[in-house]
Amino acid sequence: MRTNFALFTTTVKNGHSQILSLASGGVTRLENASEYTIEGGEAEITYTGLIDGLRMTFAGTYLDGEYAEFECTGFDPETGLQRTFDCSGKDTVRTPDFSGTIDIAYSFTLSRFEAEIGVGAYYNSGFWFNPNNNVEEEEYTKTNARASLFDPDTNLKIYAWGKNLNNQVSHLQKFRQDFGVGESYAAPRMYGFGVEYNY
Repeated sequence: MRTNFALFTTTVKNGHSQILSLASGGVTRLENASEYTIEGGEAEITYTGLIDGLRMTFAGTYLDGEYAEFECTGFDPETGLQRTFDCSGKDTVRTPDFSGTIDIAYSFTLSRFEAEIGVGAYYNSGFWFNPNNNVEEEEYTKTNARASLFDPDTNLKIYAWGKNLNNQVSHLQKFRQDFGVGESYAAPRMYGFGVEYNY
């Protein structure tokens, strides 16, 4: 078993917050987000002692971020009008309480070939996209899988992969502006095949 642990605290001074107004021509501007602190911990554990060729890996991160005194600019969800909010003590953007991955891989020989199959999952507990904490990314879990076959005589490898196999919805970006909430989606279920040659 191999383990890695870390505890940390990060203070950012003169951070920035992004604001987008469609009524102003869709121009993005930044405002000073004052000071904020993110505390957290990380753990990574890899275990290979159960069965020959079997590798199990877990990695997880806990985060707790909070703005200090911060009068932020945003849009009122009721009226759509831009105004100032008190964002002091609010959660920092894109800071999930917990996110983690688990991966299980099994390597074995098949005739003269070296084979591997693996499955995994990524979990995110959700976070806020804006300092006023009213544009939310809800929790989600995405599952993945892969398989490969390598021929050491020819250095040829064929493989297959699948990402977000449960077709979980998540976002690259969500932002509140004067006409509501804009959304940019992350990739849906994807899969493919490939050939790799080393020389």
